[in-house]
Amino acid sequence: MHTDLIQCLEEYSSIKQRNTAHCEESSVDKRSEDLGLLPNHGKTANLTIGKSNHCIQNSLLRKLIRHKELKAYCLESNDLSVISGIYQQTRENYDLDYSVRDILGFLPSPQANLKAGFDYLISLVDRGILSFSFPPDHDFHTNLASLLQGQYRLNGLLWNILLGKKPLKCCVAILNKGYKDSADPLEVVCDALSHLFNHYPELRQEPRVAEGVYYGKVVNRILDIALDKISSLPSDNSLGRFITAHKLNPFWQKSLYMIYFHQTRLNVELSILALATLITENKSDLQQAVKSVARKNLLQHEGLLEYPEPSIYRNDLSLSDAALTELTDTSTGKVFNLATTISDSAYFSMIKPRQIMDQLILPAHTLESIKAIVARLTNPRKDELVQWGLMGASLTDDVSVQQGCIILLHGEPGTGKTFIAGVIANELNRSLLMINANNIRDMYYGSTEKRARAMFKEMRQIAAEVNPVFLLNEGDQLIHKRGNDLERSADVTENAIQSIFLEEMESFPGILIVTSNLAQNLDPAMSRRFHYKLEIPAPDAACRLKLWQIHLPESIPGTPELDLESLAQEFPFTGGQISLVVLNACHEAFTRGHQAKLCMNDLYKYARLELGSSFESKSRAVGFR
Repeated sequence: MHTDLIQCLEEYSSIKQRNTAHCEESSVDKRSEDLGLLPNHGKTANLTIGKSNHCIQNSLLRKLIRHKELKAYCLESNDLSVISGIYQQTRENYDLDYSVRDILGFLPSPQANLKAGFDYLISLVDRGILSFSFPPDHDFHTNLASLLQGQYRLNGLLWNILLGKKPLKCCVAILNKGYKDSADPLEVVCDALSHLFNHYPELRQEPRVAEGVYYGKVVNRILDIALDKISSLPSDNSLGRFITAHKLNPFWQKSLYMIYFHQTRLNVELSILALATLITENKSDLQQAVKSVARKNLLQHEGLLEYPEPSIYRNDLSLSDAALTELTDTSTGKVFNLATTISDSAYFSMIKPRQIMDQLILPAHTLESIKAIVARLTNPRKDELVQWGLMGASLTDDVSVQQGCIILLHGEPGTGKTFIAGVIANELNRSLLMINANNIRDMYYGSTEKRARAMFKEMRQIAAEVNPVFLLNEGDQLIHKRGNDLERSADVTENAIQSIFLEEMESFPGILIVTSNLAQNLDPAMSRRFHYKLEIPAPDAACRLKLWQIHLPESIPGTPELDLESLAQEFPFTGGQISLVVLNACHEAFTRGHQAKLCMNDLYKYARLELGSSFESKSRAVGFR
C-alpha cells in the first residue's frame, strides 16, 4: 500500500518522464519551426503542457517540504530528483548502491562546475539524505578520493519515513507512554533507542566509524526529550539519584545512556569515536566530545567505567558491575523469574533433567563418588565444618563461596557425563542450565574476555537467587592449556580467557559441572579449581550388559529372544554407542514391514559397523598430567 510520500514520488517520477518526452518533442518542434513546418497552435499546446507539469511538480515539492517528518532535511527540488531517481531505480532494478555519476545524473540539469557538484553531494550526506554504503577511511569533506570512490545509498531513516514507518514519532510515543506508566526510566530510554536503531541501520556502525558523519541531529532529538522527561520525574527514583550523586550534566547523561544501551541491549561496547559520532552534530562538537571522553572523563573520575583508562583505539567504554548495580537499583523487591532471565540471556539454555540415580550404570566406586557429591550438595554441613576448624582455600571471606562446588567429569565420549549432570541436578531438585560456549567467543579483540566476565556475572546473580546446576560441556574448548608465544595475539587472547576462568572459578559460589573428553588438554592450573575430578570409565562387560538391557526394553518385538550377553562380551561399547546401534538396528527391522521384529543379525550388523568406524582411541591418555 502506498503512503502519501510514496505517492508523491510516483507522481513526480511520472512527471519527470513526461517532461523528458516533452523536451525531446520540443526539440523536434524547434527544428520544425525553424523550417516553417510547425503551426502556432502546436507550439502553444506544448507550452501549456510544460507549465502544467511545472505547477504539479512545485505542488509535490511543497507537500514534501512541509511534511513533519521531513522538515529537518531542508529539501529542495534537486533533492526530490535524487530521491525519486533512487526510488525508481530501486523499484525497477532493486539497486541499492549508486556512484557519484549516478547521483548527479538524477539531477534535471548538470551542476555549474565540478566543485558545485561535489558540494551538493556533500550536502546530501550532511543532511542525512544519502549515506555511504561503506564507511570512508578519511573525512570526505576534505578528501576528494573518499568522495569520488564512495558508493551511496538512500539514508536508512529516510527510507523508513518514505515508507510511512514514522520511527522518530514512534520513539517519542515510547518515551511518553513509558514515563506516563511510571516504567523504569532507564529502560524506557533504551526502548526508544532500540526502535530508532532498528529503523536506522547506519547507527550500528561499529567496529568502523565513517569519518565526517555525525548522527547527533537525529539521536539528540530522542535523547533531549528523554532528558526533559527524566528531569521532571520524582527525585526519589533510582536514575535521578544516580544522576545527582555523580553530578552528570546533559552531555554525560547522554554518554551514560548510549554506553548502557550498547552494553545491555546490543551486547557491544562503544569506542570513544563511535560514541562521539552518535551524539554530536558537527566536527567541532565531535572533537570536543572525543577530548572530554578521552581525557576529562567524568564517568571515569566517578569510577563508573569498567576500565580505568579508556583508549580511543579500543572498544572499551563499558560500565562497571558496581555502576550497573547502582544504576539499575536491583534491590527493588522484584520477584526473580528464572525463565525470563534465561530467555533474556545469550549464555544459557534451560534443561529440565529427568535422569535419576537408579538409571546410572557405572562401576560401584564411581557410583559411590556421585552419591557422595549429591550428599555434599544436599547438606553442605557448614556448621560441622566450622566446629572442626576447617576453612576453604579461597582468598575471600564470602560464606557463599565456601558452599560452591565445581566438578569435572572426564572420560571417553558416550560414557554418560552429561547424563550424570542431569542426575545430579534432578537429585538436588534444581534446574540445569547449559552454558552456550559458542556465544562467549567473538571475533573482535577484547570482546571474548568481556563476554566471559559478563557470563560469570549473570551466573553469580542467578546462583544468588535459585542456585541451579550450571553445565559446561566440552570445557576444554574454553579452558585449555595456555600458549607460550606471547608475541602471537591469539595466544595472548586465549591466555586472558584462561585467567578470567581461573579467577572466576576460584570464588564462584554456585554449582558448576564441566565435562571433557580431553582432560589432558585442560590447563593444569585448573586442577585446583575443581572440588571433584571424577573419571567416568568406559563400561566393563557387566555394565555393558545392563546398558544393552536398558536400551532394548521388552516393548521392542523380538527382544526376549536376543542374546544380549554375547553382545556385551564381544563389543566394548559405551552407552552412547549402544544407543546408536539399537536405533540403527530398529530402523533396519522397520523395512521388513509391520509384522517385523528385531533380530540378532540387525544388532550384529550395526555393532560391527560401529566398531569398525568409531573415531574413539582406546590408547588415549585420560586425566591431568
